[in-house]
Amino acid sequence: MSGQTKYTESQQQLLKTFRAHLQTVITAEQFGLRARLSQLPGAKTATYCIHLAKLGDNTLARELAAPTAAI
Repeated sequence: MSGQTKYTESQQQLLKTFRAHLQTVITAEQFGLRARLSQLPGAKTATYCIHLAKLGDNTLARELAAPTAAI
């Protein structure tokens, strides 16, 4: 992680759960299941974004760009 912020264990868990959530959102969109996804309980993208924005160091932008950069 040289050059990047070192995160606490709870912050790392937040990042991991956001990545899983983002993958679920992408997959739901690909298969036309957006309506079903919105009915699921739990945190939504906006909730994650609020918390990731508070981490600073452009964490939110980096996480949101990661799927596109991977392509």
